[in-house]
Amino acid sequence: MFLGSIIYKQQNTMVNHHFPVPESLKKKSEDVPFYLFLFFSRNDCIPCVVEIVEILNTLPSQFCSAGIAPIEELKDKQELKRLTGASFPLYSYKKYKKYIPWHTPTLFGVSPSGKIIFVFPGIVGQSHYLDLKKSLASIYGKLYPSFERENIPVGGGNSEK
Repeated sequence: MFLGSIIYKQQNTMVNHHFPVPESLKKKSEDVPFYLFLFFSRNDCIPCVVEIVEILNTLPSQFCSAGIAPIEELKDKQELKRLTGASFPLYSYKKYKKYIPWHTPTLFGVSPSGKIIFVFPGIVGQSHYLDLKKSLASIYGKLYPSFERENIPVGGGNSEK
């Protein structure tokens, strides 16, 4: 019974380290204290995905975003980007199987070393109780104190990543 519970826990506990950050993202932005990964699918609530994508598309350049979607859906990346409005790179679930959340869309904040810093699930009307831009600015400010001193506005400027 004890061994069974350990095996169950290992298989059903989300891993919070060694998240694979693609080299292409690391090369584009060397001074990023964390990366934003949006897990989503075409089967999700599209307005929920679009709401998060619109925020990610308008974040300043110190935020580096990427999308992670099922392999089948990435066969037509351009259509998926058109459907969601994503202007950031998309990657397949293949490398991220052990990190796939139970609920999607979900936004992960990941350190350059691959440690998961935060997880925000996306739901309809989330903007009524969570200002995602302010939350990300607050987290960024704690990880990178000069952010608040530089008085960098959160919003504006579409940064293609």
